[in-house]
Amino acid sequence: MKKIIIIVAFIIYISTICLAQEAVVSGGNYHENSSGSISWTLGELVSETLRAEDVVLTQGMQQPTLTVTSVEEHPDLDFRITIFPNPTREFVNIKIDADYFENLRYELYNFKGLIIEQKRIDSEVVNVSMHNLDPAVYFLRIIQDNKVLKIFKIVKQ
Repeated sequence: MKKIIIIVAFIIYISTICLAQEAVVSGGNYHENSSGSISWTLGELVSETLRAEDVVLTQGMQQPTLTVTSVEEHPDLDFRITIFPNPTREFVNIKIDADYFENLRYELYNFKGLIIEQKRIDSEVVNVSMHNLDPAVYFLRIIQDNKVLKIFKIVKQ
């Protein structure tokens, strides 16, 4: 019985090592305090985001877990885009503070980068239903003329 327990423990240990992510870099460090932690590396100078029809892949940087805490916004954006409520249970409203809605659309992605829904934005407030979606984190991209203007992280409860 002791041998079986040792063998099972060894298999579990080996399987966790095989699933761990590893980055081979020339240097870096890790710092932690009461408000959070940060790790950084030297040697991973290039990152690239590749997009196919319904998949987005970002590579070339540390990604032990995907945690997006900020909103990406185009630097030359001359009008305001907001979403509410967030977190949500049923729907999210997209509010555009602009005089025109030429070639604006949104794309709703799941955590795996697959497009769940995409529609044209043709009014100041657009309702995006999330009623049939599982509780999870989703990403909403606002696009104009194939240029990403803003990306929101949405928490569906």
